[in-house]
Amino acid sequence: MAGIGFELNKLLKKNSFFSDLFSFFYSANVSAGPWIMSSITLVVIQLLIPQEKIPFFISGIIYTFIFSTIIFGSVSTSVTRYLADLIYKKEFEKIYKLYTSSISYALLSSALFLCVFFLINKLFDAVKIFLFSYSLTVLTIIWVQIVFITAIRIFTPVVVSFLVGSSISLFGSIYLFKLKGEYFAYLGYNLGLMFIMSLLQLFIKRFLLYRTLVRKVFFSGKLLRLTKNKQFQVF
Repeated sequence: MAGIGFELNKLLKKNSFFSDLFSFFYSANVSAGPWIMSSITLVVIQLLIPQEKIPFFISGIIYTFIFSTIIFGSVSTSVTRYLADLIYKKEFEKIYKLYTSSISYALLSSALFLCVFFLINKLFDAVKIFLFSYSLTVLTIIWVQIVFITAIRIFTPVVVSFLVGSSISLFGSIYLFKLKGEYFAYLGYNLGLMFIMSLLQLFIKRFLLYRTLVRKVFFSGKLLRLTKNKQFQVF
């Protein structure tokens, strides 16, 4: 994650035991925190709901995490490296374009993978196809979002969104299972993923798109005023 790298460099420059220790926990919390919270949520669900009653739900979520990681993981290093280059060169207006192209890749690659996966496994149940496709696509998008939101260097939203989203997934799954059964339990889990994705998207748009547009308008207006001044006719 590009943003974490810049923050860790600042911490490590202090060259002390406590700064090194803090850097370790800082990076682990942001990088692995979402995984830890999601894993704990799934473990608690399995403890509260008998596994034999939700076999599709449990296997679907596990495969969702595996496949979504593979789908974006294949290009995550290239995306992160290019993102770090843009930050270093201060070409901030290109970051949101990179984000949208990465999201497009996540959608297209997820759709292609799902088509092949369903054909190979001969799965034609519409409800199962919808639930699994939804969770896989949303989670793949979330992995993309985490990379870009850390570039903003505001890491609290990542932890907060996963904490609240995991709580929604946990309580939603348990409540809807008691109400309607396994499929609705899976739907309750997906609602938590949707909350995480939506909240991260709000922060990304606010800091990567809107602030970039405001910055461009400000500097464009400033250059326009300078051209009207005879002393700056060269511009």
